[in-house]
Amino acid sequence: MQISRHVPESQITLGIVLTVYNAEAYIKNTLQSLRLQRVFPDEVIIVDDCSTDKSLQICRDLMGQNQNVVIVSKAKNEGPGLARNTGFERCTSDYVLFLDDDDIFSTELVSELKNKITSTKPDVCCFLSQEISDKFSKPISVPWYIKKENLPNKKLFCPDEVKGSVFNSFVGWAWDKVFKREYIIEKKLLFPSLRNSEDLVFTYLALALSKTIYCLDEVLIFHRVNRQGSVSSRLKDHPWDFYSAIILAKSRLKHNESLWDKYEHDFLNW
Repeated sequence: MQISRHVPESQITLGIVLTVYNAEAYIKNTLQSLRLQRVFPDEVIIVDDCSTDKSLQICRDLMGQNQNVVIVSKAKNEGPGLARNTGFERCTSDYVLFLDDDDIFSTELVSELKNKITSTKPDVCCFLSQEISDKFSKPISVPWYIKKENLPNKKLFCPDEVKGSVFNSFVGWAWDKVFKREYIIEKKLLFPSLRNSEDLVFTYLALALSKTIYCLDEVLIFHRVNRQGSVSSRLKDHPWDFYSAIILAKSRLKHNESLWDKYEHDFLNW
């Protein structure tokens, strides 16, 4: 049984799980944006998913000397979901943020998140992001990532207060959300062993099962799109993983009869 513990506000901790796979063209900038944080994370777990390029060595060169950083090198490439699970198992912080290996982070990412989760202690904290790409020079706003028009007129709320349900109001990826570690353990949430769409299962279940969600109205991540070799650009290699993810999410929702009664209509609409 997971035992809850009272954590004084001054001791709320935030850990980052960063999964890496063949990202040598971008990982330096990603790690540099971590190194430049105004407040460094309490711990950073870097999980290299058996990269065949220089990604692992770059991580060791740039982050290996930091005592708050643990670098894990997997012996076999198993995809981003299982790599995130590996990182989560190593993480001991009160809250966990799962990041991608090609994004850029605001220097205020950690300080803003720690400030908000310390004062509100939600199960899930969401925040804003913008898109960046080699194809355009300036970040692009993406209001559909979080549909503010569906959210109540307050920062801290429960899923029942979301108009149109969490499935239609948020995108099912993990990198723009922070999760309370004890909550994830209590609900027995894990990323499935899919090659894409794996975060859909974890993220939507975390939102649907939560008691409280906090939405931070700040752009804290610049999300890279159109990258060759990324998970999203390799959807054609595993075209049925998206469908498998939907079936897994539905199965978990139906496992809890009251939860399925609550979300069936919205889930099917989504």
